[in-house]
Amino acid sequence: MVSILCVIFATVQYLVLSVGAKPPNVVFVVADDLGWDDVGYHGSTQVKTPNIDSFASRSIVLDSHYVNSLCSPSRASLLTGRYASSLGLQHSVILQGQRLAVPLNESLLSEYLRPKGYATHAIGKWHLGYFATAYTPTGRGFDTFYGLYNENADYYDHSSSLDFVLMNKYNAAWGLDWRMDQNGSFDLIYDDFGKYSTDILTDRAIEVSQNYSGSEQPFFMYLAYQAVHSGNEDDPLQAPRDDVNMFPNIYDNRRRKQAAMIYNLDKNFGRLIQSLEEEGHLNNTFILFLTDNGGPTLNCDFSWASNYPLRGSKHTLYEGGVRGVALAYTPQVIEGSVNNHMVHVSDWVPTVLEAVGIDVPEHLDGVSQYQSLLPGAERARSELLLNIDQRSEYSALRVQEMKLIVGEYHNYYAGCLHHSGWPTPPGSTPTSSYVTPNPTVQCSGEKPSFWDKKCWSDDLNMKACMFNLTADPCEYRNVIDVDELEDTRSLLFERFNYYYYKAVPVRWPLPDITAMPPLHNFTWVPWTNDTAMWA
Repeated sequence: MVSILCVIFATVQYLVLSVGAKPPNVVFVVADDLGWDDVGYHGSTQVKTPNIDSFASRSIVLDSHYVNSLCSPSRASLLTGRYASSLGLQHSVILQGQRLAVPLNESLLSEYLRPKGYATHAIGKWHLGYFATAYTPTGRGFDTFYGLYNENADYYDHSSSLDFVLMNKYNAAWGLDWRMDQNGSFDLIYDDFGKYSTDILTDRAIEVSQNYSGSEQPFFMYLAYQAVHSGNEDDPLQAPRDDVNMFPNIYDNRRRKQAAMIYNLDKNFGRLIQSLEEEGHLNNTFILFLTDNGGPTLNCDFSWASNYPLRGSKHTLYEGGVRGVALAYTPQVIEGSVNNHMVHVSDWVPTVLEAVGIDVPEHLDGVSQYQSLLPGAERARSELLLNIDQRSEYSALRVQEMKLIVGEYHNYYAGCLHHSGWPTPPGSTPTSSYVTPNPTVQCSGEKPSFWDKKCWSDDLNMKACMFNLTADPCEYRNVIDVDELEDTRSLLFERFNYYYYKAVPVRWPLPDITAMPPLHNFTWVPWTNDTAMWA
């Protein structure tokens, strides 16, 4: 949350291990909040992503890769192989100061790989809980961690603000969140002040790549960029001036900055791939590039992404919120192949485990895509859960080509309340919008006029939508009350009920006042030895 961005380096049949062979390296690169339409290989000419596009031309393009609609749930699924609703993390993101994290009885991919001889390094945005050191990256199987624990931070001064309660740098919920954790120490870093986070996170990733040049020890590198998530509320969109100047064709300054953040991310991704190639890693490395969720559009979360022509935004369970950009690379892949099989972000733990010869635990929700990535292979999934959130009563799943959404999205604070339609980003003039001329997803039929009133079933007298994603990939037509599809509707609700009663209760406590930065020299740090989470 593959967005990141959500990148994963992966191997398929090439990674079947022979006696004495060096196991493959594994690299996950996550872009944060990257929109479906914010990469050139999906047709956009407004943003510039030449390095991602080039990488797509030599990778498997995962065209039906599903993520959660928010950061923490996707990252948890990516690293555990579990649905967010199996972890209690299905409601929202983990906020600064919450006693909330991935439960300790769940293993992360790093905890499977390190006992098998892998060096494990986490870089970038953690966002999986840190209230006690047992929940920090080095407590969860990583040898080192460099980056930030929280959801958001300033890209230059690396402070993090708890904007959820409209706090800022002038009150109790602001503090430094930039560190290097290793060898049992947790060292805050002050010397990186003024350095752009995407640049220095890439510097660290390149350092890791170089450290294993010629080494027989395999490594797992989890690089979760902060980009292109918004920063703190007081200055949410930040990019180097030279990158902003690359987009004079975009009139709106907010969308221009968003495009510049994406462009800078792309440049740094190119630097990473070049380093891996120069160090000789690409011939034995599995790489996955992904976004953690769909892009937040039109000032949702203070961002200006584009998911055109998909419906919806980050936070929503429409395709724009959960169908994410993703690429998988292996040296043996047929260049430029497109895979349309359903893949869920939870599938990558079992896929990697099978690839490197580790038994896949039976309790995982993800399924291995190891055999299904090559052209002509059978699909590994016929259904997937998009979320079960008992607290907000907003849930969705997909069974084959049919998708069911139950409930209605509402989030007043994030500014995304009315983003369940088909927003397009600002264009080249004050009143224009940009529409990608040749999108890779082709909508079918006429867009409805009153989309906000369409997610309703008269037959069931409830808020519910059903879409045929093969015939209607842009979710124009709610077919839940079509008589001929009554059996299909019954099947989807049967599967919905199965997942609903299987889900664990939501955990989402209020922030703990004892975590606030003034109590910790104006920094965000683990603040208790008590590993018990709050409900």
